[in-house]
Amino acid sequence: MLIALFFPAISLYYGIKNGNESQKKIVLFIFFLFYGATIKFSVENDGFRHRENVDTYYQNMDLSEFAGASMKILKFQDSGVGSDDIYRHTISFISGSILGNSLFFFVIVAGVYGFFFLNVLFEIFDRPLTFTYFPLIATGFLLIMHKNIEGVNTVRTWTAMWMLLYGTLKFLKNKKPQYLLFILLTPVVHFGYFILALPVILGIVLKNTPRLAITAFIISMFFSNFNPTNGLAERFENQEIIHKRVENYSVDKKISANAKWERIESRGNQRFYNKLQSFGLHRYAFSFIIISVYFFAIRQSNTNKSLIISLFVIGVFIHAFSNFSWFIDQVSGRSRVIGEVFILMSLFLLLRDTTIYFKNIYFRWSLNFYLALMIPFAIWNISRWFDHPSFFSFILPGIVITNPDLNFSLKELLKFIIPI
Repeated sequence: MLIALFFPAISLYYGIKNGNESQKKIVLFIFFLFYGATIKFSVENDGFRHRENVDTYYQNMDLSEFAGASMKILKFQDSGVGSDDIYRHTISFISGSILGNSLFFFVIVAGVYGFFFLNVLFEIFDRPLTFTYFPLIATGFLLIMHKNIEGVNTVRTWTAMWMLLYGTLKFLKNKKPQYLLFILLTPVVHFGYFILALPVILGIVLKNTPRLAITAFIISMFFSNFNPTNGLAERFENQEIIHKRVENYSVDKKISANAKWERIESRGNQRFYNKLQSFGLHRYAFSFIIISVYFFAIRQSNTNKSLIISLFVIGVFIHAFSNFSWFIDQVSGRSRVIGEVFILMSLFLLLRDTTIYFKNIYFRWSLNFYLALMIPFAIWNISRWFDHPSFFSFILPGIVITNPDLNFSLKELLKFIIPI
C-alpha cells in the first residue's frame, strides 16, 4: 500500500500476482481511487462537465440549499443545480462543499464503481481455472472489457449496472432477500433504472424458464412497427426531468441498415472497427449467440447449474426488453449492454463448468463464429480504454493531483511515442 502511493503499477502487479483475494481487492480498489483522482477529460467529455458542475454550483453550498434541491430531484423537478439524480447531487455536494475540491468527485465515483465492479468479477472468477482454452479466455476477456474501469467516466449509468449485477449475483447465489435491496436502490444512482431494473426482476422471478425467455426474445426481434411514444412526453409535463428525457430519447422509426451505413460512410475515413461498432455488428453477434446457446448448449447439456441458467434467462429477458423498447433509444441501448453482460457471465460459467464445447460440434462452431464477429468490438473497446486513464494513474499520481495542468492520458502518451 505504501508502494501504491508512488508506483501504483508495481503495487497492482505484485498485489494481483501474489496476494490473496482480500489483498487483490484492496490493491485493485486503491488503483480505482487513483484512476478517479487522475482521470483525464477533454472539454467535450461528460466527465469534464460533471466536474465543472461541482465548481459552478456546489462550492460553499449550504445544507439547506442541498436539501431543497434534493426535494426537487425526488419530485422529478429541475433542481437548478445541474444534477438530476440524488447520487450525483450528493457526491457533488460532498466533494464541492464538504471536501471543498471537485477533484474528489471522481475519486468517490471511482470508489463506488470499483466496489461493485470488483465484487462482481470476484464472484464470477471465484476459483482458479483447472483447464483453459481460447473460447473460455476470450469470453472472460470480453466480460471484463465490456464495461470495465472506463465506465467510471459516465458516473451513474454503469455504476448502477454493476450495482444491479452485484445484487442479482449475490441473491442468486445466497438466496438472501437483503441483496435485492441493491437492485431496488439502483434508481437512486440513475433514475432510469426504475425501468431498466424491471426485466431483471422479471428474470429473477422466472429464472428457470429458458424456453419462455427465448420465445419472448424471438418475438421481440420482429417488434419494430409499434411505437407508443407519440404524445408520451406531454403526459409528464409536471415531472420536468422525465419529460425532458422522454422527449430527447424517443425516436420515430428504426433506421434501415442501408441508411445507417450511409450515415457512417458520411463521417469520412474511419478504422474498420469504428465502422462496424457504429453499425452494431456486435448486436447481431449477441442475438446469434443467444439462440445458439439455447439450442446447442442449455437444452442439450446435462448441467444442473441453476446459476448459469438463471443468468442466461435474465440476460435474454433484458435483450427482449431492449428490442421491445427500441423507440426509446437510451433505454434500449443501455438495457442491451446490461443483457450482454449477463449473457457473457452465463457463457463464461457454462464454458468453465461443462465440456459442452468439446462434445457439441454445433455449439463449438457457433461460439467460434460469435467470437470472430466480436473482434471489432474488442478492438474498439481496447482503443477507448486508452482515452481517459492518466499516465499518472500508474506512476507518481501525486504529481498530477497537486498540479492537474501536467496531466496527460495514455492515448496522448502513445501518440507522442508513436505518431498515428
